[in-house]
Amino acid sequence: MIGCDLGGTKTEMVAISRDGEFIQRLRSPTPCDYPQVLNQLESMYRQLCSSLGFNPAFGIGIPGTISADGIRVKNANSQWLNGRSLLQDLSHRLECSISLANDANCFTLSEAVDGAGAEYQSVFGVILGTGCGGGWSLAKRVIGGRNGLTGEWGHCAMPNWQQLTPNIEACYCGKRGCIEQFVSGPGFLRRIEQSNGVRFDEIQDLVAAAKDGDELASTWFARYPLWVAQALSVVINTIDPDCIVLGGGLSQVDEWYGPINRALAEHVFGGECSTPVLANQHGDASGVRGAAWLTSSDAAPWQSIRHSID
Repeated sequence: MIGCDLGGTKTEMVAISRDGEFIQRLRSPTPCDYPQVLNQLESMYRQLCSSLGFNPAFGIGIPGTISADGIRVKNANSQWLNGRSLLQDLSHRLECSISLANDANCFTLSEAVDGAGAEYQSVFGVILGTGCGGGWSLAKRVIGGRNGLTGEWGHCAMPNWQQLTPNIEACYCGKRGCIEQFVSGPGFLRRIEQSNGVRFDEIQDLVAAAKDGDELASTWFARYPLWVAQALSVVINTIDPDCIVLGGGLSQVDEWYGPINRALAEHVFGGECSTPVLANQHGDASGVRGAAWLTSSDAAPWQSIRHSID
């Protein structure tokens, strides 16, 4: 299997065995130009095929999804992808089956197949980083949804956001009070600056200051997992997954898992919650591993989001 994580800054492509072991791995900066990206994907794919001696199925994770017409990319942070017929254009160049899914869906699939969520049937994957994405896997298959929007919890309203920050700016999606504005890295740091006038350039700076005993940093460090628990209650009240797996840069702070898990019951309907919130097992390799798993008959997503071309 070959999987590709087409990111905004880097493109990673791997050849992976059926038991999940990496055979070969390639990385390259992502050009912010659509024709150049097509050339890059073709070149990297053919390089891996040459090493393998055959042309395996190809799975791609992108920072967006596919429109209802099953053709055009939409909602991509890499805006030069939006409106483009990525699958069709690649199919004219490559002689293989191609599957495509949102990168958060790929992360979720990786963790559901043989990662932190492998023992569970219903796994919700969360990306906490520059943005706030998610995906849902049921019986180790990705659920994309009729509009390709399953997992977009980051653009649901944060519960009680008016009380938390009544004068919040509009999200890039055009709405106000989105969960992403509170629990993504940049969103959380903006809330600190808006409330206290203190600027932290990176989440790592906040974490370091809190560990050094800075009072303001410590207050907000303790507040973040409580906001995450509040936001995750939306997911649990909607699909009630067996577990939630966190990924992205903010998932690496081990001290937040205990408070998140303890606070969930306070916000979930009924006042009790046994859903474990877990750290991912495969780290930043989960996206590209999940893209490869898209090609597996055992782990393939529903046809509504696969858009395979044979």
